[in-house]
Amino acid sequence: MKLPCPKCQSTETKVTSVDKKDDHVARYGRCLNCDNKYITRERVEDRMRTNAGNFKLNDHQVTQIGLNIYGLSTTEWANIYDVASSTVLKAKERHLRSSY
Repeated sequence: MKLPCPKCQSTETKVTSVDKKDDHVARYGRCLNCDNKYITRERVEDRMRTNAGNFKLNDHQVTQIGLNIYGLSTTEWANIYDVASSTVLKAKERHLRSSY
């Protein structure tokens, strides 16, 4: 997926150079539509961000529970993520709401 140009929002962009730094990767890009030059930086987070509030599962975990491609029960998901069964049920509800 190409990131849009920060100036004109065109997705016709090109990465012209990549620099690997100690704590991040810098990508130098150019928009093929407006010729704007820009830099994006990517760094690894120490931990995954979680949903707002006291909810204990992150977005990836909510998606995994919602899709349930492994056919696991609520109790099995609760044991995997070390949360209460009610948290797994809330994750299922969140996934359903975000699917619409």
